[in-house]
This record gives sequence, C-alpha cells and structure tokens, in this order.
Amino acid sequence: MAATEAQLRTLLQDPTGVGEELSTADYTAIIAIETNVYRAAAVAARAIAAKYSTKIEVKAGPVTVKNQQKAENYRKLAAAYEQQAREGGGGGGVGSAIELTGTSISTIDSNNEDEDRYAGIFSRGVHDNPSSSTDYDDGDANN
Repeated sequence: MAATEAQLRTLLQDPTGVGEELSTADYTAIIAIETNVYRAAAVAARAIAAKYSTKIEVKAGPVTVKNQQKAENYRKLAAAYEQQAREGGGGGGVGSAIELTGTSISTIDSNNEDEDRYAGIFSRGVHDNPSSSTDYDDGDANN
C-alpha cells in the first residue's frame, strides 16, 4: 500500500490551504521516494523540523512562538513514526513485513554435539516435580 498525501497530512496534522507546513509538491516528492506511510511521515516530519530549526523565536506582545520547540516536537514525531515503521506498520517498502528469525534444528544439534562447548544448564526434566511425596516429608501432616 503506497502512502498518499491525505494520509501524510493526517498523520502530521497539516491541512491544505493557509498555514500548511509542506506543499503538495513536497508530499508528492516524499511519496515518490518512500512508499511506507510511516517512513514517509517521518521524512515529512523531519523536513518540517528542519524548516522550524532555521527560524528564530518570535515574540509579539504576550504571544511567543518558539520555533525550536516546534522543531523538537516534529523530530520526536519522526522518531515515533520510524519506530512504527520498523515494527511492521504502514505497508510497502523494505523492512515493513515482520521477520521471524531463530536457530535451526540442525544448528542446535551440531551445538549439542560440539564437545568444546559447555553443556547447557537446563535440560528436559530439570524442574519436574518429585516422583513421590515421601521425597521431602514422611507423609505425616502433624509434624
């Protein structure tokens, strides 16, 4: 599933029209290089953060616009979307599918046969219950 401009604008809370952070051309260029919606949103958030990081703080009477704070918030948002993409969200793109890895049975067998390795501390049956109740007490409940 390829990302769309509407999805990115929704994720970044960037409606079209007056005050939009990125233009339609910007979103189109981002979508062209990144098909996963969360990675594309991360790229767009970093672009917006870069825009605000170059601006200074503006104060007009009692109102203050802290552009550095906006830039930091967009960087945090980008990091969150990158994490969501790594966890398999957003569809499309490399690394978007969940990957299962592990040790093959043949590797386990060859490791068990290797005499240079320490024997494992755990084995089947190590935590089994005792074979009878008399292993720990004499059966007399009054003691």
